[in-house]
Amino acid sequence: MAVMFAIMCILGALGGGNMFQANQAHAMLNYAFGIPMEYGIITGVVLAAMVFSVIVGGMPSIASVTEKVVPWMAALYIGMAIIVIVSNLSMVGPAFSAIIDGAFTGAGVAGGFIGALIQGLKRATFSNEAGVGSAAIAHSAVKTKEPVTEGLVSLLEPFIDTVVICTMTALVITIAGLNVAPFDGADLTGVTLTAASFEATAGIFKYFLAVAVILFAFSTMISWSYYGLKAWTFLFGESSVAEIIFKLMFCFFVIVGATIKFGAVIDFSDAAIFAMAIFNIIGLYFLMPIVKAELKSFTDRVKSGEIKRFK
Repeated sequence: MAVMFAIMCILGALGGGNMFQANQAHAMLNYAFGIPMEYGIITGVVLAAMVFSVIVGGMPSIASVTEKVVPWMAALYIGMAIIVIVSNLSMVGPAFSAIIDGAFTGAGVAGGFIGALIQGLKRATFSNEAGVGSAAIAHSAVKTKEPVTEGLVSLLEPFIDTVVICTMTALVITIAGLNVAPFDGADLTGVTLTAASFEATAGIFKYFLAVAVILFAFSTMISWSYYGLKAWTFLFGESSVAEIIFKLMFCFFVIVGATIKFGAVIDFSDAAIFAMAIFNIIGLYFLMPIVKAELKSFTDRVKSGEIKRFK
């Protein structure tokens, strides 16, 4: 299972963690600044050079960059979403109703319950990676005497990603109404649909969103490069040659992602990440007794005062 997980992790890193990010970054540049889609190779080369300059330094370099980029990226995106929601406060109630109706009433059933469920699971997994096993690779690099604390910290991630960020995004899109007839997305997909929805409130938002998307794509790529690298060295051994081969291959796929069509990228990414989850979740069930014992040991020591609380 470890070997199969490692193979799928490499494919997931090249797909969802790499090509998809480059693809959406260029799509946003095309939408916001009118850069022709045919210039994707230029976007890809620039992004690949930026990514390589960071990942060549290993985990310390990756951590140093992401801790600076991610807070600004998140603050910019959340700030814009709050402005849209507050500006259209009277539409928030109807927007929530439309989301719930689409999920639990005739609209969802008419679309095919199983199909809607599969699509929902695909997007949810893509959103927060819960159950995929990728984030665990980053958490395993942390130096700590209590591994349980990393597990507790990681519980925050799906909440912030899906419950907070994705709900805000869903409200922005639903308020704009671009996801329903007669607009029906207006031939917009992925990040361009989100950008058009933000733009419905303020035209300048598409430029700010372009910055946020590029920062998001960049931070995601350098993070997933580490996940893929750990899987690669698990299969081929820890050596400087093995590492540089993977890093060069990873950067090559950044260029590929920026030049091919959205549909092909998302299908490949979904398949690889789904396969990662299969092997990871089976492993989780085997490890469940160990995790339960570790958690009990940790909470008992907190209650006894052996591990001090900080307020």
